[in-house]
Amino acid sequence: MAEFFSFLGVVIIGGVILTDLLLAIFVYKNNPHSATNKLFTLLSVVISLWLVFNYISVQPSFISSSLLWIRLSFFFATLLSLLFFLLAHTLPDDRIKLKKRILFALLFVTAVTMLIMISPFAFSSVQIINGSPQPVTGLGMLPFSVLSTIYSLTAVFTLLTKRKNSRGIEREQIRWILLGILIMLGLIISTILFPLLLFKTNIFVSLLPLYTAIFIGMTAYAIIKHKFFDIRALVARSVAYTILVIIIGALYAGALIFIGEYVFGYDFPLSSVVITIIASLLIAYSYQPLLRYVERITDRIFYKNRYDSRFLLAKLSRIMASTLELEELVELILRVIISDVKITQGVIFLTKNKTIEWSKAVAHHGRPSRSADAHSINELMEYLDKKKGQKIIVYDEVEVDRIKKLCKDNGFSIVFPLTVNHRTIGLMAFGEKSSGDVYSLDDIRVFHILAPEIAVAVKNSLQFEEIKRFNITLKDEVKMATHDLRDANIKLKELDQMKDDFVSVASHELRTPMTAIKSYLWLALDGRGGKLTEKQKYYLDRAYISTDRLIKLVNDMLNISRIESGRITIEMNKIDIQQLVQDVIDEVKPRADEVKVKVTLDQPQKKILPVLADPDKIKEVLFNIIGNSLKFTPEKGTITISFESKEDGHVIIHVRDTGRGIDEKDMGTLFTKFGMVEGSYVTNKKASGTGLGLYISKSIIELHKGKIWAQSPGIDQGTTFSFTLPYYKKGDKVVIKPEKSVEDRKLGIIHSGI
Repeated sequence: MAEFFSFLGVVIIGGVILTDLLLAIFVYKNNPHSATNKLFTLLSVVISLWLVFNYISVQPSFISSSLLWIRLSFFFATLLSLLFFLLAHTLPDDRIKLKKRILFALLFVTAVTMLIMISPFAFSSVQIINGSPQPVTGLGMLPFSVLSTIYSLTAVFTLLTKRKNSRGIEREQIRWILLGILIMLGLIISTILFPLLLFKTNIFVSLLPLYTAIFIGMTAYAIIKHKFFDIRALVARSVAYTILVIIIGALYAGALIFIGEYVFGYDFPLSSVVITIIASLLIAYSYQPLLRYVERITDRIFYKNRYDSRFLLAKLSRIMASTLELEELVELILRVIISDVKITQGVIFLTKNKTIEWSKAVAHHGRPSRSADAHSINELMEYLDKKKGQKIIVYDEVEVDRIKKLCKDNGFSIVFPLTVNHRTIGLMAFGEKSSGDVYSLDDIRVFHILAPEIAVAVKNSLQFEEIKRFNITLKDEVKMATHDLRDANIKLKELDQMKDDFVSVASHELRTPMTAIKSYLWLALDGRGGKLTEKQKYYLDRAYISTDRLIKLVNDMLNISRIESGRITIEMNKIDIQQLVQDVIDEVKPRADEVKVKVTLDQPQKKILPVLADPDKIKEVLFNIIGNSLKFTPEKGTITISFESKEDGHVIIHVRDTGRGIDEKDMGTLFTKFGMVEGSYVTNKKASGTGLGLYISKSIIELHKGKIWAQSPGIDQGTTFSFTLPYYKKGDKVVIKPEKSVEDRKLGIIHSGI
């Protein structure tokens, strides 16, 4: 009975170690570059070594050297604790995320502790109690106990944290591995570590394989059930094959022992039983590889020309999926079939309107291939179309003399059509076999399967070739069209330049007389030329307003011309935006008082930092926006300017009025050339506009790399115009020079006023 339990112990520890190492190999091969896979593999190997040394340390036959085996056991147990911690910390990442200095510190402390475990400080001697070796522990066990406890608790805490923050499959993986670790560590600490420290006994050391088997089993469950390490299919097949081999080996061994003992009366000692089981397992494991080897030898002798149809079909399928080039595709298909089936030659014909549109022939070992004429191919195709049953011609089975002669003259031993959607696009034909054998039923079956697949592949290649030709033609046409467009674009640029020059010249020429007219009208209205009648004042006032509007239009057109033609200079500097806004308010105050609208600055609680901008251009933006608000705000209304600081390095300037507001349908008209929303919106009937102010403002803000927009809750609810400017950073100074030469003069914005 003692021998049986001893043998059972060997079987258990052997099975655990074998399973452990198999898992290690599978995990490492799956992804050898992953830190998680490497740590799991190393952990599995260390567990196997640890189990071996633990088992040897308690065996009576190794009493004389048991102290060495006990020390080695705890030596690897220290490393085991570190690997548990690292695996828990790394799982499931591809690299260890610990800082290098922390990792080196852990490795150093662990290495020192491992050296202590093989020194007399940990185990000074061994006492034999009841035939079992019991180690005498020393102070060296203290660092081992502390370090192992810290590693274990930290690993468990890390896994608990990861499980809390994970979702789905990863959460289930960690749950099962965590459960396996907790059970294994709990049993090791309670039944091995504590009894060894408190009672100086290692009676439960022999149970270590069962404890580790729990962890390995739960890890295997995580692998197979939850795809841990992505090797589910590999492990499942390997485990199934291993179980099958063990069952067959056990049946063989059991049958041999039963027959020997009960039929022939032999008494099998334990060693003979072990040898019999091992031999049976070897036979069961080696049967399948040996069978394949013998089959290969017999095939070489009796079936020299035999080929595996599955491999041939798979190889051709890969070829047909790998390329769309017709020449390359047909060449590869023919060469593979000729090589594997051992055929002298092969040829593919593609036909259209009873003519051979394309053909490709390949011969074996450089033999000259034959080619057929269109008349012969058409006759063969007509015969195949009329043929009932399998659409294939085998020379040895053809009964029609004419068809037989055509096949013989062209060297065809087997012919089959290439058909797509019930339409024959060509033929594929092969010569005789190199061995002189006839085509077998297996060969015909393979060709019957291949024919439609090759036909579809060839059809796809034809379409691809057609698309290529179309693309070449299209490319040429596009090239010609691009050339025409380039010429047209050059002409458009020339016309655009002419337009810019005309607008610029016309604006300059118009501004001088318009300004003079406006001045004289003002002098007349002011009574400088004598007293005017009411009707005269009315007429002159209408002319003054129209002239003022025309001057603003000319100025705006000139500004747009400068901006769009790239001839405007932007000098961005550090400016106090609060002071600039206050200066603009002071300038527009007379006009605001005239229309009885209050313009105020909402002082921020915290001073606004300086911004990077061109003050002259930003003033124009504020003039345009405030002027727009004055036009649409009724008497006793208010216009409020405020600031909003943003953490993204920008400040937002808001101009909010209590005017008529803007309907949502009219929002799209804003910031466009001549985009005016007048009519019922206008409250100041004398207000004039060009519809260009907001467009100019948008262009200026975009030159500052900012944004501008408008918001309105609806009619009679006011409007808010907002734009952004970047904060000034130390050293910032940007000058956007004109793209075109303007005789070294700096062109700026022409202010039209309010």
